[in-house]
Amino acid sequence: MKRKCFLVILILLCVLFLTGCLEGDFYISFNLDGSADLEFTLLASSQLDMLGDTRQIFGTMEDDLERDGFTVEPLERGDMKGFQASRHVADPEELRDIRFLGDVEPPEIHIEEGLFTNKYSVDHTFSLAGVDIGRGNSDMLAMLDPDMTIRMEFPISPASHNADEVTEDGRTLIWNLDFEEANHMQVAVDVPDVLTIVMLILAIVIVIVVIIVFIKKMKARDQEV
Repeated sequence: MKRKCFLVILILLCVLFLTGCLEGDFYISFNLDGSADLEFTLLASSQLDMLGDTRQIFGTMEDDLERDGFTVEPLERGDMKGFQASRHVADPEELRDIRFLGDVEPPEIHIEEGLFTNKYSVDHTFSLAGVDIGRGNSDMLAMLDPDMTIRMEFPISPASHNADEVTEDGRTLIWNLDFEEANHMQVAVDVPDVLTIVMLILAIVIVIVVIIVFIKKMKARDQEV
Protein backbone atom coordinates (compact mmCIF):
# COMPACT_ATOMS: atom_id res chain seq x y z
CA MET A 1 0.00 0.00 0.00
CA LYS A 2 2.81 2.39 0.94
CA ARG A 3 4.60 1.51 -2.27
CA LYS A 4 1.51 2.35 -4.35
CA CYS A 5 1.10 5.68 -2.54
CA PHE A 6 4.77 6.44 -3.17
CA LEU A 7 4.38 5.70 -6.89
CA VAL A 8 1.27 7.89 -7.13
CA ILE A 9 3.07 10.76 -5.37
CA LEU A 10 6.11 10.27 -7.60
CA ILE A 11 3.96 10.39 -10.74
CA LEU A 12 2.19 13.54 -9.52
CA LEU A 13 5.52 15.20 -8.79
CA CYS A 14 6.80 14.30 -12.26
CA VAL A 15 3.67 15.76 -13.86
CA LEU A 16 3.99 18.97 -11.84
CA PHE A 17 7.70 19.18 -12.67
CA LEU A 18 7.12 18.69 -16.39
CA THR A 19 4.00 20.88 -16.70
CA GLY A 20 4.63 23.78 -19.06
CA CYS A 21 7.59 22.06 -20.72
CA LEU A 22 5.70 21.87 -23.99
CA GLU A 23 4.75 24.92 -26.07
CA GLY A 24 2.78 25.12 -29.27
CA ASP A 25 1.50 27.98 -31.42
CA PHE A 26 -0.68 27.92 -34.54
CA TYR A 27 -0.39 31.26 -36.37
CA ILE A 28 -2.67 32.33 -39.23
CA SER A 29 -2.06 35.60 -41.07
CA PHE A 30 -4.88 36.63 -43.42
CA ASN A 31 -4.01 38.83 -46.42
CA LEU A 32 -6.12 41.42 -48.23
CA ASP A 33 -6.30 39.24 -51.37
CA GLY A 34 -8.06 36.47 -49.37
CA SER A 35 -4.99 34.24 -49.05
CA ALA A 36 -3.41 33.23 -45.74
CA ASP A 37 0.01 32.28 -44.39
CA LEU A 38 0.12 29.49 -41.81
CA GLU A 39 2.81 28.71 -39.28
CA PHE A 40 2.72 25.96 -36.66
CA THR A 41 5.41 25.75 -33.98
CA LEU A 42 5.84 22.98 -31.41
CA LEU A 43 8.69 23.00 -28.87
CA ALA A 44 9.65 20.69 -25.99
CA SER A 45 11.93 21.57 -23.08
CA SER A 46 15.14 19.63 -22.55
CA GLN A 47 13.52 18.42 -19.30
CA LEU A 48 11.43 16.08 -21.46
CA ASP A 49 14.51 14.24 -22.74
CA MET A 50 13.73 11.54 -20.18
CA LEU A 51 10.66 10.71 -22.26
CA GLY A 52 12.65 10.32 -25.46
CA ASP A 53 13.58 12.49 -28.43
CA THR A 54 11.14 14.90 -30.09
CA ARG A 55 10.00 12.21 -32.54
CA GLN A 56 8.85 10.06 -29.63
CA ILE A 57 7.19 13.02 -27.89
CA PHE A 58 5.48 14.48 -30.96
CA GLY A 59 4.62 11.15 -32.56
CA THR A 60 3.91 11.42 -36.28
CA MET A 61 2.89 15.08 -36.17
CA GLU A 62 5.72 16.23 -38.43
CA ASP A 63 4.81 13.58 -41.02
CA ASP A 64 1.14 14.55 -40.75
CA LEU A 65 2.01 18.22 -41.35
CA GLU A 66 4.06 17.38 -44.44
CA ARG A 67 1.13 15.31 -45.69
CA ASP A 68 -1.05 18.42 -45.29
CA GLY A 69 1.28 20.44 -47.51
CA PHE A 70 3.41 22.12 -44.83
CA THR A 71 7.16 22.68 -45.08
CA VAL A 72 8.65 21.39 -41.81
CA GLU A 73 12.00 22.55 -40.41
CA PRO A 74 13.75 21.84 -37.07
CA LEU A 75 13.70 24.70 -34.56
CA GLU A 76 15.54 25.51 -31.32
CA ARG A 77 14.84 28.32 -28.83
CA GLY A 78 17.02 28.38 -25.74
CA ASP A 79 16.71 25.00 -24.05
CA MET A 80 13.65 24.10 -26.12
CA LYS A 81 13.68 22.24 -29.42
CA GLY A 82 11.12 21.01 -31.88
CA PHE A 83 9.97 22.11 -35.30
CA GLN A 84 8.26 24.87 -37.27
CA ALA A 85 5.88 24.13 -40.13
CA SER A 86 4.69 26.71 -42.68
CA ARG A 87 2.28 26.80 -45.59
CA HIS A 88 0.57 29.36 -47.84
CA VAL A 89 -3.06 28.90 -48.86
CA ALA A 90 -4.69 30.85 -51.67
CA ASP A 91 -8.17 30.52 -50.19
CA PRO A 92 -9.21 30.29 -46.49
CA GLU A 93 -11.45 27.35 -47.40
CA GLU A 94 -8.25 25.29 -47.83
CA LEU A 95 -7.93 25.37 -44.03
CA ARG A 96 -10.61 22.68 -43.90
CA ASP A 97 -8.24 20.27 -45.66
CA ILE A 98 -5.72 20.44 -42.80
CA ARG A 99 -6.01 17.30 -40.66
CA PHE A 100 -2.77 17.13 -38.66
CA LEU A 101 -4.74 17.58 -35.41
CA GLY A 102 -6.46 14.26 -35.93
CA ASP A 103 -10.20 14.29 -35.23
CA VAL A 104 -10.41 18.00 -34.41
CA GLU A 105 -12.97 19.49 -36.78
CA PRO A 106 -11.44 22.52 -38.53
CA PRO A 107 -13.42 25.78 -38.34
CA GLU A 108 -15.80 26.73 -41.12
CA ILE A 109 -15.09 30.23 -42.40
CA HIS A 110 -18.24 32.05 -43.52
CA ILE A 111 -17.80 34.68 -46.22
CA GLU A 112 -20.45 37.33 -46.92
CA GLU A 113 -19.60 39.32 -50.04
CA GLY A 114 -20.58 43.00 -50.09
CA LEU A 115 -20.11 45.84 -52.55
CA PHE A 116 -16.91 47.21 -51.02
CA THR A 117 -16.19 44.79 -48.14
CA ASN A 118 -16.33 41.04 -47.58
CA LYS A 119 -17.23 39.82 -44.09
CA TYR A 120 -15.23 36.81 -42.83
CA SER A 121 -16.57 35.15 -39.68
CA VAL A 122 -15.83 32.08 -37.56
CA ASP A 123 -17.93 30.72 -34.69
CA HIS A 124 -16.43 27.38 -33.72
CA THR A 125 -16.40 25.12 -30.65
CA PHE A 126 -13.97 22.20 -30.46
CA SER A 127 -12.38 19.89 -27.91
CA LEU A 128 -8.82 18.56 -27.67
CA ALA A 129 -9.63 16.05 -24.91
CA GLY A 130 -8.79 12.51 -26.01
CA VAL A 131 -7.84 13.58 -29.54
CA ASP A 132 -5.24 11.29 -31.10
CA ILE A 133 -2.66 14.01 -31.77
CA GLY A 134 0.46 12.60 -33.34
CA ARG A 135 -1.24 9.16 -33.47
CA GLY A 136 -0.82 7.87 -29.97
CA ASN A 137 0.64 10.58 -27.76
CA SER A 138 -2.50 12.59 -26.96
CA ASP A 139 -2.69 11.24 -23.39
CA MET A 140 0.90 12.26 -22.67
CA LEU A 141 0.47 15.68 -24.27
CA ALA A 142 -2.67 16.36 -22.23
CA MET A 143 -0.96 15.16 -19.03
CA LEU A 144 1.88 17.64 -19.59
CA ASP A 145 -0.68 20.47 -19.88
CA PRO A 146 1.05 22.13 -22.87
CA ASP A 147 0.88 25.89 -23.44
CA MET A 148 -0.94 25.91 -26.77
CA THR A 149 -2.21 29.03 -28.52
CA ILE A 150 -3.94 30.03 -31.74
CA ARG A 151 -3.05 33.44 -33.17
CA MET A 152 -4.93 35.12 -36.00
CA GLU A 153 -3.66 38.29 -37.67
CA PHE A 154 -5.94 40.36 -39.91
CA PRO A 155 -5.28 43.29 -42.28
CA ILE A 156 -7.62 45.41 -40.13
CA SER A 157 -9.00 45.17 -36.60
CA PRO A 158 -11.86 42.62 -36.30
CA ALA A 159 -15.36 43.92 -35.71
CA SER A 160 -15.99 41.38 -32.92
CA HIS A 161 -14.21 38.47 -31.20
CA ASN A 162 -13.86 36.50 -27.95
CA ALA A 163 -10.04 36.23 -27.94
CA ASP A 164 -8.15 35.92 -24.65
CA GLU A 165 -5.54 38.48 -25.72
CA VAL A 166 -5.23 41.22 -28.35
CA THR A 167 -2.09 42.98 -29.57
CA GLU A 168 -1.78 46.77 -29.24
CA ASP A 169 -2.62 47.39 -32.91
CA GLY A 170 -5.83 45.37 -32.47
CA ARG A 171 -5.12 43.21 -35.53
CA THR A 172 -3.79 40.03 -33.90
CA LEU A 173 -6.03 37.88 -31.68
CA ILE A 174 -4.75 35.15 -29.34
CA TRP A 175 -6.66 32.21 -27.88
CA ASN A 176 -5.18 29.99 -25.15
CA LEU A 177 -6.23 26.38 -25.77
CA ASP A 178 -7.50 24.02 -23.08
CA PHE A 179 -6.91 20.25 -23.31
CA GLU A 180 -9.67 19.43 -20.81
CA GLU A 181 -12.52 21.86 -21.49
CA ALA A 182 -14.20 22.78 -24.78
CA ASN A 183 -12.63 25.68 -26.67
CA HIS A 184 -14.84 28.32 -28.27
CA MET A 185 -13.61 30.76 -30.91
CA GLN A 186 -15.62 33.62 -32.38
CA VAL A 187 -14.37 36.35 -34.68
CA ALA A 188 -15.79 38.52 -37.44
CA VAL A 189 -13.87 40.96 -39.62
CA ASP A 190 -14.86 43.21 -42.54
CA VAL A 191 -12.13 43.08 -45.18
CA PRO A 192 -12.14 45.68 -47.99
CA ASP A 193 -12.67 44.26 -51.48
CA VAL A 194 -9.45 45.69 -52.93
CA LEU A 195 -10.22 44.77 -56.55
CA THR A 196 -13.65 46.44 -56.49
CA ILE A 197 -12.24 49.55 -54.82
CA VAL A 198 -9.37 49.79 -57.33
CA MET A 199 -11.78 49.38 -60.26
CA LEU A 200 -14.01 52.09 -58.82
CA ILE A 201 -11.05 54.47 -58.40
CA LEU A 202 -9.93 53.79 -61.98
CA ALA A 203 -13.45 54.45 -63.24
CA ILE A 204 -13.58 57.75 -61.36
CA VAL A 205 -10.16 58.77 -62.73
CA ILE A 206 -11.26 57.93 -66.29
CA VAL A 207 -14.44 59.96 -65.89
CA ILE A 208 -12.44 62.95 -64.54
CA VAL A 209 -9.97 62.72 -67.46
CA VAL A 210 -12.82 62.57 -69.98
CA ILE A 211 -14.48 65.64 -68.41
CA ILE A 212 -11.19 67.60 -68.44
CA VAL A 213 -10.54 66.71 -72.10
CA PHE A 214 -14.12 67.66 -73.01
CA ILE A 215 -13.84 71.04 -71.22
CA LYS A 216 -10.52 71.80 -72.95
CA LYS A 217 -12.03 71.00 -76.34
CA MET A 218 -15.02 73.23 -75.61
CA LYS A 219 -12.73 76.13 -74.59
CA ALA A 220 -10.59 75.65 -77.70
CA ARG A 221 -13.71 75.71 -79.89
CA ASP A 222 -15.01 78.89 -78.21
CA GLN A 223 -11.64 80.61 -78.80
CA GLU A 224 -11.75 79.72 -82.50
CA VAL A 225 -15.19 81.32 -82.79
